[in-house]
Amino acid sequence: MVLLWLRMSSPVYNLISVRLQYSCTPLIVAKIPYIVTSLYRQVVGKEKTMTEEKATPLQPPQTQDDDEEEEKEMYAVWAVPEDDVEDRLGRLMAGLRSEFGGPPFGPHLTLIGPQKLTATEAKRMFKSACEGFKAYPATVDQVSTGDSYFQCVYVSLRHTPEVMSAAGHFMAHFKPFTGKFYVPHMSILYGDLTEEEKKKALEKAYALDSSLNGLSFRINRVALWITDANVGSWVKIDEHNLTS
Repeated sequence: MVLLWLRMSSPVYNLISVRLQYSCTPLIVAKIPYIVTSLYRQVVGKEKTMTEEKATPLQPPQTQDDDEEEEKEMYAVWAVPEDDVEDRLGRLMAGLRSEFGGPPFGPHLTLIGPQKLTATEAKRMFKSACEGFKAYPATVDQVSTGDSYFQCVYVSLRHTPEVMSAAGHFMAHFKPFTGKFYVPHMSILYGDLTEEEKKKALEKAYALDSSLNGLSFRINRVALWITDANVGSWVKIDEHNLTS
């Protein structure tokens, strides 16, 4: 505590002055601590306010779901036949396109139809489905024509346990299948042909390769593709070789 002592240099005989002087002294002494304390609080309070204004409040760490932030595209999974059959079907497809047109694409058996996924989702699901999955046999039933652009002319496969279970295996790792009943096939021509044109295309297919019916082969690869409505923009993202 700070004390202020007042000393009189000479006697004062004015009673009013004496009374005022000595009555004021304890008042001044009493007020000094209050004034000092008030000033201290004002200075400290001002510094604290300035510090609070400059300080950046702590924020909780920001997290986000990468899958939700990623752009989604249409992904599909294809089963690819062994090399010699792939080449054989490729030649057949090129012969059909030379007469009936249509975009080029590789021979494949669709396991998972187009699903809207992020790249992270699709790659994770594909990797999980491929683990421990083995190569399996397939057999051609016949060459047929369909009612859609993507099934204009196709090679239908027999519904063997191996073929059907392969599709079921991959469907279990991807999003639930909500489409029509799974029909194993390998399209060999895309297009919007009339019924008469499709009939000619079917005849052309057998003229180019007359021994397709009953052909047995192995599926030894699976591939992950981005497949939108434009066939020319399809991109292979990943491929996995199946063990025997």
